[in-house]
Amino acid sequence: GIFHSLGLEESKIMVRRLENGATRADGKLVWELGNLGLKGGEVIAYYAYALDNDTLTGPKVAKSDIHFLTLYDEQDYDDPQNPEKKKQPQGTPPAVKQLDKLIDIQKKLLKETFAQARQREAALPQPVNDSEKGAAQKTREGQKKLRSQVEELLEKVKQELAEGPAHPQPGDEAEPGGPQQSGLGEKELKHMEQAVEKMGLAENQLKVPD
Repeated sequence: GIFHSLGLEESKIMVRRLENGATRADGKLVWELGNLGLKGGEVIAYYAYALDNDTLTGPKVAKSDIHFLTLYDEQDYDDPQNPEKKKQPQGTPPAVKQLDKLIDIQKKLLKETFAQARQREAALPQPVNDSEKGAAQKTREGQKKLRSQVEELLEKVKQELAEGPAHPQPGDEAEPGGPQQSGLGEKELKHMEQAVEKMGLAENQLKVPD
């Protein structure tokens, strides 16, 4: 099956149930994302899992690496029926580049956290060693630092929105040497505020194992 999450909520999809006595099976899933009410800019984290039918010592669960699926608004793509989109200025604004980098860092931290959890599950019932504690502490500090960076970018975008429009209007030209627009608007601002809140919740759950 597949576990997937948007934010901190996790859901499960059954792909195939094994027949009694089966030692191997293949599965295929057509993932209908349209029913999930997703919005552009959201990122889904997902991983595959398999549960065996061990009746002696209890069922065991195997998990794949964690992967990410990023969603984009349809209007972000070139629309041949809308020539105005061809007039948009070229180049990625610095704030957008910075936000993309922060998203990549978050994905890396999630991969680290997931890998640490898998390692701990595989090591049970052995006690947590110093290496595991050090890795968990490093990830927790990384998450705290990332939240601080997102909050800093959020305040910067708020200030730019208060001073003027985040997106230039068609026909407008930037003055040479003048300030660049952030490329982030009210929609992105709302997403960032929600992200900071969820990052705070995630940070509180990242505890160094005893």
